[in-house]
Amino acid sequence: MNKTLAFPPAQFLFFFLVFIASCSGQSRTESSKDSITRQVESKTLSDILTPYEQQYQNMVGKWASASSDKEVFGALELFEDNNFQLTNNGEKNSGKWRIADVHHLSLGDVTYRFFFKGNNLVLADQEGKQYELTKQNAERSDLQAILDSDTLISPFVRRIFQDKSGDLWFGTQGDGVARYDGDTLEYFSVEEGFGGVVVRGMVEDAAGNVWFGTERGLTKYDGTSFTNFTKKDGLIHNDVWSLAIDRKGIIWIGTLQGVSRFNGKVFTPFDLPETEPDPNRGVTSARIVHSIMEDSHGKMWFGTNGGAYIYDAHLPSGQGGSLSNISTKDGLPDNSVNDILEDKDGNIWFATHYNGVCRWDGTSFTRMPTKERDSGTEAWSLYEDHSGNIWFPVESFGVYRFDGESLTNFHEEDGLASGAIQCTFEDREGRLWFGGWMGLFRYDGKSFFSITKYGPWL
Repeated sequence: MNKTLAFPPAQFLFFFLVFIASCSGQSRTESSKDSITRQVESKTLSDILTPYEQQYQNMVGKWASASSDKEVFGALELFEDNNFQLTNNGEKNSGKWRIADVHHLSLGDVTYRFFFKGNNLVLADQEGKQYELTKQNAERSDLQAILDSDTLISPFVRRIFQDKSGDLWFGTQGDGVARYDGDTLEYFSVEEGFGGVVVRGMVEDAAGNVWFGTERGLTKYDGTSFTNFTKKDGLIHNDVWSLAIDRKGIIWIGTLQGVSRFNGKVFTPFDLPETEPDPNRGVTSARIVHSIMEDSHGKMWFGTNGGAYIYDAHLPSGQGGSLSNISTKDGLPDNSVNDILEDKDGNIWFATHYNGVCRWDGTSFTRMPTKERDSGTEAWSLYEDHSGNIWFPVESFGVYRFDGESLTNFHEEDGLASGAIQCTFEDREGRLWFGGWMGLFRYDGKSFFSITKYGPWL
């Protein structure tokens, strides 16, 4: 859980820390005291501030309205000594300002809810009216303190999931998993009994257990504690890259060295043909499985470096089913498949590592006309929202939405600070969440918001 206490103004905090450092040395030698003082004084102010106080520092300066609407704040200046000056509809007002708590800013006697929309500061009054402000004469780095790694959910969010109780889970690239229950944000990593620190898959079974695929195996959370499964328990390999539960409740685990099936008691290997390892990717092998999907007919699809493999358990074969393959020889734009999705109309979508996204109607492939990079058009994931829109990110170009007829690209101008999104998720309230480099983002239908440990969650 993250709890934040009120803090003193930045300048006072600095001198307070120096004072504490000096006092703490009274029982030591004079040279030791001087050393402590020099250590504190050698740090920049941002080095010794907590994430909450860094946010305070980020807000000091001149702000101007980002709207052409005249009925808004015209200019706001926040001074380090906690004085402010506000020009509103031609009238000037001044007084003291402070951050009342992690969500509220007070200007004199008036308190506003505040959050960041891209690089802009948004103030919302008690009636819900919002004032969007842009910081003047500031470098981009000055505006990104709120997006510092200390305030992010995590520097990289790989997966997003909501369980049956409504809790949101965020799988990270090095911080384990974070859970937001609507009130608090809590982290679980190896210290808390969680299996690993990199989360690449999250699913929930019929009994309400949440399963996680990590770089150290498979983890089950039963609502109280974590149980970890590794090669010692029969898993084919500990480095898990994909996860799915089929309609029979069987858990499919895609790893660096192939696929395991788990019925809750026993792990059974599932054999796929070897593919060509991709030396351009940081982690690769001849058997890595990037994604697993069950379609509406009960067929299992596997994204590999050799295209997509389809397993149909209803067709006869020596292993109790039939395995087929779709690759570039069939018209797939690229054999390196990162994700597979079946939409509500039965079309199959492929996100590839070098040639973007395409849709297959069972007969032909249609490639989405996105922006492209010379080094390859990386698409990491696919997601269909309740309205039938297909969402997918393209490396360096934000995210795309396909509404069945046209593509819309969302990027920095829409408040999406990151060009390296990896996952999309819609919660039961219809809110869309995006994870990737620079953490977590939320889309309200108009703009994207950077979500930090302090929100805004709603």
